Amino acid sequence: MALTSSQAHPFDLPRLLILDAHDSYTRNILDLIYDIFPPGSIQRTQLESRVLVLRADKLDWEILSNEIIPHFAGLILGPGPGRPAKGDGPMNQTAEHPGVTFTRIFSSQPLQSLSGYHIPTFGLCLGHQALGFAFGAQIKPATQVLHGQTCQLELELDGIGRGKGILNLVSDGVRMVRYNSLTVEPATLPQELDVTAWANEGSSKSVMGLMHNSLPFHGVQFHPESICSTDGAQIVKSFLNLISSSSYVNEFLGRSKSFSPLPQSILQHSELRTLSPSSLRLNHGNTVGNFSFQLRTKVFEKFPWDTKDIFERLIRTKSKLGEVWLDSSDYSLGLKSNKSHYSHMASVNVLFSYFLARKTLIVTHTNLGREEIVLDGTTFWEWLRLAQASLEALTQIMPFVSSSNSCDVQKVGDLKTGFPRASVGFLGYIGYELHAESLLKNSLYSRSEVAVADAELGFCNTALTYDHKTGVWAASALVCIDESSSEASTEHLGLQVGMREAEYEAWEASLEEIFSVTPTLKDVRQNDSNHKSKNNFPKDLNPLIFTPIVSRSEYLESITAAQLQILAGESYELCLTTQFRGKLKKLSDNYMRYARLREKNPAPYGAYIYFSAFDIHILSSSPERFMSIDDQGRVEMKPIKGTTRRNLNDLAADAKLAESLQKDEKERAENLMITDLIRHDLHSFCTLGSVKVTRLFSVETVASVHSLVSTVTGQLRPGLNAVDGLKATFPPGSMTGAPKLRSVEILDMLENSKPRGVYSGSIGFISVDGRSDMSVVIRTAVVRGSEIFVGGGGAITRLSDKEKEWDEVKLKVAAVQNNLNI
Repeated sequence: MALTSSQAHPFDLPRLLILDAHDSYTRNILDLIYDIFPPGSIQRTQLESRVLVLRADKLDWEILSNEIIPHFAGLILGPGPGRPAKGDGPMNQTAEHPGVTFTRIFSSQPLQSLSGYHIPTFGLCLGHQALGFAFGAQIKPATQVLHGQTCQLELELDGIGRGKGILNLVSDGVRMVRYNSLTVEPATLPQELDVTAWANEGSSKSVMGLMHNSLPFHGVQFHPESICSTDGAQIVKSFLNLISSSSYVNEFLGRSKSFSPLPQSILQHSELRTLSPSSLRLNHGNTVGNFSFQLRTKVFEKFPWDTKDIFERLIRTKSKLGEVWLDSSDYSLGLKSNKSHYSHMASVNVLFSYFLARKTLIVTHTNLGREEIVLDGTTFWEWLRLAQASLEALTQIMPFVSSSNSCDVQKVGDLKTGFPRASVGFLGYIGYELHAESLLKNSLYSRSEVAVADAELGFCNTALTYDHKTGVWAASALVCIDESSSEASTEHLGLQVGMREAEYEAWEASLEEIFSVTPTLKDVRQNDSNHKSKNNFPKDLNPLIFTPIVSRSEYLESITAAQLQILAGESYELCLTTQFRGKLKKLSDNYMRYARLREKNPAPYGAYIYFSAFDIHILSSSPERFMSIDDQGRVEMKPIKGTTRRNLNDLAADAKLAESLQKDEKERAENLMITDLIRHDLHSFCTLGSVKVTRLFSVETVASVHSLVSTVTGQLRPGLNAVDGLKATFPPGSMTGAPKLRSVEILDMLENSKPRGVYSGSIGFISVDGRSDMSVVIRTAVVRGSEIFVGGGGAITRLSDKEKEWDEVKLKVAAVQNNLNI
């Protein structure tokens, strides 16, 4: 909560350097700084020009200490994996562990570049441990390991009953979130350091706060930046007060420099994404001459045939390259949740298949001709971002047009209702291994399979979207304005996209033929009869048999190894996974398998994808949204952590299961870890102050399970597009654990470098009008040739029971496996 005007600081916002130790919570500190100042204050607008978030190992020590730190009035050393340590190499060693850098910051002061002065420094978690370690204290395993759970602080009070140091504005007994396996051993503390806060752990106490008794050095073991911590902004406020009154600011750096914008040469190192250099987005008020394409949309009134009928009539098998159906099947079957109520479908006009190990993009055209593009010196993400920026800039968004069946365009065309245009643009999947190009400092070798595409996106010139709430269809098309449009798309994208006018007119006529003719009662009855016939799935005499690619004992050993990594302070939570493999008969009807899956296990983010170039079918019944971005840049992420099976035979018992899930300590801790991680991710590309947790620990229900879901929202920064957001958050945090980078590295080791592929990645669309909606690939079968794979896993924490974790994996896989037989 922001402080009122009467509580606002009497001074300006000082220059702050926040060093990020590759944690997944560091950027949330920005919220604490933002909330110190009242709404509308100038300090909020100054934050981006005076506060720098910098990776702790981005620059070597000599540059950091001599060329960066002297520009700042104060330092904040963020949390992170691992432990503090003294550097064994020379002082200018590059890429040293942040724990070494943090220790040097405390032990090397006063820095030569600071002329004998000590810069005010505040350490959180790893930074706090570095403060103790730098002055001789030992770091030991915590008596009570807590990750995503709160503890009550016992403050050391001064003579007038206030907390000491930067805890002077918080109350004794305040609750704070902890993410730590290690603590400072109090018996080894030197005389220079005083304890400011403790956590009572029964027979012993753990150090929760430290301060140097003569230098401006402070630390806290807990995480004030967590969404579930109390009064975190008050701690940062006290630190800013300390900076303002310090001799470093008033005698060395000077107040005019301390409270002024940072030079651009320093701001260029920021972790926060700003305007994409190549962003070409134009104002839609420009004349047609500035555009190459028009996005035209026609809306159709309520229609008695469902999405499956329309997909089969207008989309399925219409393109040699394949088709995509993003299917909110649980809504259409009457299971209304707080999730998606749109279904999207399209035929593919151009297919892009990316092979990470070769850094090669294979483009397949409708005539099945292929070309290879080697992305030398760039990445798949950068290629996609540039393509999306160009498409948004070149496309004129046209008003909705009514179909001949007299749909009320005013009702659905008002943008305030949120009714979307159809998802014309890129539709498909991005596999988990693309983290090799999205995570900063990712040291992993590509573990993708050379012969298997790591991401495939079909570009679709036309698409259909159905709103299950209103019963209205939107049909959109990307139409070339004139002959020069093809040249423009080739120049900017390297290929031709869009329809010519004659093609659009033919497509429009085919839609009118279907949608504008009201079916007779006989037609509807015949259609219902056909549905019953098609969906009458007989019991398969030879049901699919799935075999785990790792044995039960191997998986349990990996859980043990994961928990050892957690106890060592390397991770807070590890999302361990495996896969199950089955063998299909020749000429298997994978579409019918999906039809069965959507009927038996309906989901809000289901999907059927077929791409022919490398023969892949994806049959998904995912309950989890990864990220959505609307045409106004509003971002929403909905991580799931915590799932329990429903009791469909007893509604009272079913309600108790949901209530029990919401109160479960382990599930809430897992969910909080990922919610805080997502806040951190969103801060890298959303405007400051816009990242909010709108729902925390909410139970959402789908056909077969209850899930614990939190909702985090933000506002896309001007000049960025959906690809910027996807790259900044990929892979989904709910499939990695936290901190994300270190967890991904550990998981690679625990999973023996076996590629996850489509599983754990994302499925959805990125539209030319700037919208995007992507799911997390769980509860999904992937078919390649005659083999079928279903992935499963779970979040491993120090609270995990190994046998229960294995049972949970089998339960998740069974939800898909048992509904694939035809």
